[in-house]
Amino acid sequence: KIPARRRRCAPARFLLKLSATILALFLCALPLTADRAAAQVHLAQGNDLFNRKDMRGAIEAFSRAISEDPTWGEPWGMRGFVKYRDSNFTGAIEDLTIAIPMEPRRLDFRMYRVQTYLYLDRINEALEATEENNRLFPAESEVASQYGRALVRAGDVDRGLEIMNKAFEASGRDVRLSPRADAYFRKADWAALAQEAETAIAGGAPSM
Repeated sequence: KIPARRRRCAPARFLLKLSATILALFLCALPLTADRAAAQVHLAQGNDLFNRKDMRGAIEAFSRAISEDPTWGEPWGMRGFVKYRDSNFTGAIEDLTIAIPMEPRRLDFRMYRVQTYLYLDRINEALEATEENNRLFPAESEVASQYGRALVRAGDVDRGLEIMNKAFEASGRDVRLSPRADAYFRKADWAALAQEAETAIAGGAPSM
């Protein structure tokens, strides 16, 4: 049964996705005005600026790449990622939502968008996005773990924790796929929460 809140939000989410998809398709219909070579130069500049922690400069470079070739999803996605890192979460979602139809196999763009939804507490959208990612990338433990996190945030703690546990084991116990502290906290399982912290620290994480 679909929760009433998700049913009420469905039309707005559908229109948002439809608008982003139409925009992406429109942009892809402009090959005669696209200059991919020039866009690649600006993309490389943006990546370099980001690596030097110049967020504003990177965003400007990616914007120039988009202006040169708006049909290429890579600069849209990278600009969205940098906006996320620069705490411009609404802008990040807008750019990543445009990038994903153009670069449907770019899992990192999809996961950054989910992370942004979770950060903004837009849980229903995070759930829908993680469900889609899980269908498209069923063998990716990282995708399953993020799906579990979204379920926990949505209140389905036991199911989310089960999925995260399976992803953790399937990954060879990669501590990056062990973000189970929230689930254990919600269950008031203090022993498991303490063990989670020890596992993370032993794996190289500085803190929870």
